[in-house]
Amino acid sequence: MEHADAWEASGVNEVFDLIGDARIRHGSAFLTSDRVRYDRLRGEIFLRGRVHMTRDKTTLAADSVVYRENDRRAIGMGVVHIEDPKEGTHLSGTKAEYFHRPRHAVLTGFPRLERRHQEDDIVITGNRMDYFFAGPDSAAKALVDGAVTVMDRSESVTVICASVEYRRGSEKAFMTGTPRMEKRFTGGEAPVIVSGKRMIYGFSDKRADVYDSVRILQGALEGVCDTVVYSNDPQQVLMRGKPAIRDAHSEIRGEEVLLILKDDAVSRAVISGRATGVYASGDTVGAVKSSIRGHQLMVDFEDDAVRSITAIKNASSEYHPSKDRDAGPPGHNLVSASKITILLDRGKLVRVSAEEQVDGSYRTPRTTSQTQAER
Repeated sequence: MEHADAWEASGVNEVFDLIGDARIRHGSAFLTSDRVRYDRLRGEIFLRGRVHMTRDKTTLAADSVVYRENDRRAIGMGVVHIEDPKEGTHLSGTKAEYFHRPRHAVLTGFPRLERRHQEDDIVITGNRMDYFFAGPDSAAKALVDGAVTVMDRSESVTVICASVEYRRGSEKAFMTGTPRMEKRFTGGEAPVIVSGKRMIYGFSDKRADVYDSVRILQGALEGVCDTVVYSNDPQQVLMRGKPAIRDAHSEIRGEEVLLILKDDAVSRAVISGRATGVYASGDTVGAVKSSIRGHQLMVDFEDDAVRSITAIKNASSEYHPSKDRDAGPPGHNLVSASKITILLDRGKLVRVSAEEQVDGSYRTPRTTSQTQAER
């Protein structure tokens, strides 16, 4: 005990009461409070009212604290705050156990981690948080479980998941339990939403790697695949593992899909490896879908819908007009070329252009049925 405005002692059970500006030092820990009760036999110190504890340059503040001499553990209750100035990290909750060796803290009751440094603005919340301070051979990290929310507020990114491991050394969050990331934009564009079974988010490079049963949405556009790499600079989404993107009238598939965002909206997709696009107007029920194929497809979007598709190298187009004669001629058209571009309006073909080594054929429904009968 270093100081108190007043104190009382009981010689029977060796209990000391300190009142007013009480200051206590135990090893490297320095504690201050408005009121302290020190139970010497039990080795416990009970502090109430504006409690502050400083140890290893870390500060704990709480409404009340129980400090145990044997293991140097501090249990804070009420409104609890822990500052880790070395990492620029602030922890808060309604209860916290701060351990001396190994040096870590367990927070419950709406635990929250905040870190602001230069351009970083990180917030992580959940039901339980284990925070491990940096050591001589280890970087700081946090394990958070139960209704977890991870926010990169500098990028307007929010991820909801079941659990996360935040590693300060790599500035990455490793998330499990069906993580769902939402990237919002200030210009009013629809948010980009990415979900999967596992996710790694990098706060430094603003990159998200998403794995297993991945789904990506922006407005009416939807994509599915096995893995996704979302990057902010440049703003794009790389899809691998049976990728497919679709709107209300079209679907595009290939071995790899790269979505490019411009002005916060998906503006183009580059599809590589056995790329195929199918489309049909939604105005006619039961219409046979038309298709376009190539070694690579370039897809341009307008208002969350496919506007044009360009097939490059070994390009082919098979067009099946609607059964309604007013929508176009009957039969179907086959075109092959080095490069083919089709222009669409809500799945309805507007124009076809072909370049280099062009070949094509046209068949009416009657010709097609006769050919099939002969076979």
